Amino acid sequence: MRLFGKIHWAFCLVLIFGSEISLSALTLELDNVVVTGTRTEKLSRESPVRTEVVSEEEILTIHARDLKEALQYMPGLQLREIHGKSGYEVWIQGLSADRVLILLDGMPITPTTGSSVDVTQLSMIDVERVEVVKGATSALYGSAAMGGVVNLISKPIASGLHGEVTGDAGTYFSQNPNGDGAEPSAYHGRVRGSVGSEQWRLRFAIDENSADGIDPDPDTWKQPGDEITRQNIGARLEWLPSKQDAEAYLQLSSLDETTLSRFVADNNANNILENNSKSEALDRLRIASGVSWQSPNRWRWSLDGLQETLTDDTRKENHSFQYHYDFREADFDIARYSLRLELPQLANQIWMFGFDLSDEALNQVKSANSISAFECELEGCHTERDGQEFFIQDDLFFGENWELLIGARYQKDSDFGNHFAPKFNLRYQYIDELEKNIFFRLGWGGGYRVPNLKERFFVFDHSNLGYMVLGNPELKPEESSSWQFGIGMQWQENLTIDINFFYNDLSDLIQADFEEFDSSGVQLFRYHNLDKAQTKGAEMTGRWRYRSNLNFSWGYTFLEAKDKATEGDLTRRPQHQMSLGMDWLDIIPGLKLSVRARGQSHELVDSNNDRRSPGWVLVDLKLNKKVNDNVQLFSGLDNVLNRQRDFETAFDFAPVAGRFFYVGFRVRY
Repeated sequence: MRLFGKIHWAFCLVLIFGSEISLSALTLELDNVVVTGTRTEKLSRESPVRTEVVSEEEILTIHARDLKEALQYMPGLQLREIHGKSGYEVWIQGLSADRVLILLDGMPITPTTGSSVDVTQLSMIDVERVEVVKGATSALYGSAAMGGVVNLISKPIASGLHGEVTGDAGTYFSQNPNGDGAEPSAYHGRVRGSVGSEQWRLRFAIDENSADGIDPDPDTWKQPGDEITRQNIGARLEWLPSKQDAEAYLQLSSLDETTLSRFVADNNANNILENNSKSEALDRLRIASGVSWQSPNRWRWSLDGLQETLTDDTRKENHSFQYHYDFREADFDIARYSLRLELPQLANQIWMFGFDLSDEALNQVKSANSISAFECELEGCHTERDGQEFFIQDDLFFGENWELLIGARYQKDSDFGNHFAPKFNLRYQYIDELEKNIFFRLGWGGGYRVPNLKERFFVFDHSNLGYMVLGNPELKPEESSSWQFGIGMQWQENLTIDINFFYNDLSDLIQADFEEFDSSGVQLFRYHNLDKAQTKGAEMTGRWRYRSNLNFSWGYTFLEAKDKATEGDLTRRPQHQMSLGMDWLDIIPGLKLSVRARGQSHELVDSNNDRRSPGWVLVDLKLNKKVNDNVQLFSGLDNVLNRQRDFETAFDFAPVAGRFFYVGFRVRY
């Protein structure tokens, strides 16, 4: 029997004969402590800004290796492949990833494409929880947060000596690129350690993820799933002065990623198929530091700084005729400084002020056919922008049951001038009793987003595939009006239900539209402003603790997204999405079985020809076995039903990966 089979059977024996230690029960959604909506710690049910949470318990249960896997079961989110690249991006309430702000401890992460963040690149090794705010109702976040905010919250560093080692390996069976389903084709490992005293604390972490790719037909050149190697390294140093409520930190992190894509393209000149590849090397270095302090009378202030640099080198080659035909190097730099001041509660009010200063730069160099230099458009090779943003927020409590959060954000951009956006959120506690809790939320916010440097200047060349996407320096900023209304209910400790209705009215929405064919027959797309658009719908989530060891969760989203000028549907936005979950503890002592299902209805992909990608449903199984207080074994079978796209149909956007089985371990001390 092969090595992988031996690991599988050894794992099964441990599940059957392991020690009798039960895993903890599922935490109900509305009992999580959140900070993203208001910057102050509140229970999720008590926050006037609706904030959804992926808890640490859920991250461990589903064995999430990266942010994409952590978010994949959250209702109302779309995790879409980044067009023309490896990786995935997040869409919220029908608004694309360019309009979703991804944060790490409240500070932004540089998008790897200049516009959207690849969430597969963000490791979960140091993440305690993920908080999601949908819509533009919070005054704390400005440009790029029209659709919402995803905030990764790091684990606190404990005093003493702690460590963790985790590893897993898996197979796509017959779709392994080497054609041998018994051998693993995906590997993941991580190491984390920390040491701390009362005043000084240090943590380091290394996370490495690699995959050989996915290939339904290993005998051909084309490979739908890319080969990827990714390494995240991080370290954090904290200083906690004695007898003072203060903290200073320095955090360093780096990402090193290489990807290889293999595809077959039609040579327009000779009308023959050619074997091509695209290799990409990406490096990100992130340095963050800050200090916070709280006075005895509860004045609180914090100052955070961020410097992040990212280099993305892409090379395309033709393997049929052995020549290199395209090379691009793009460098992104971002610097950001944030100051926050929170006043003590006075007369049932909590005031907060903030100031953000940012600077961004994009450099790109491109050559074609190895010999001719690509002439950048005017100012296209190097461009930069800077901005200043100021916000004010007042959290007002009146009566016994009402809370009003009002705020405004002022933004000044070096290229687009000034903008002012007001916000408000109202919460009413209808019932607050031991047996049941019912409350209402209403929020409105003006959203505003300036075109990013990619949309204005970036050249996305896939001429070998028959198209190019060009930037447009004449783009105008987008604006939105976002409404959110919801009701939350909780009965005892057993049942929670959250229903939310949303409406986003958009002006000057930016999207890439077909413009013309060039002289060689390549389709040219260019970013343009769409006059008016809207997204609206409803979301429902719920959790039910049926018994002390049996829990259920569910979610449903209805979405309608339209171009208001034509009344036609916006593309790539499914009308229906669903998710289901079950956690069954102590099937045998110490064993936890989890089932997760998610799916969506069909989605429009070509409005001119009414082409639609078919709907799909995925079912995943997760097993967790706690051997003792320090050792845990786990296993999973993803996509049990083996639902996969038709790779011969260009408009089928169902999942790329078929059935995937893996086993792993986690050791802590």
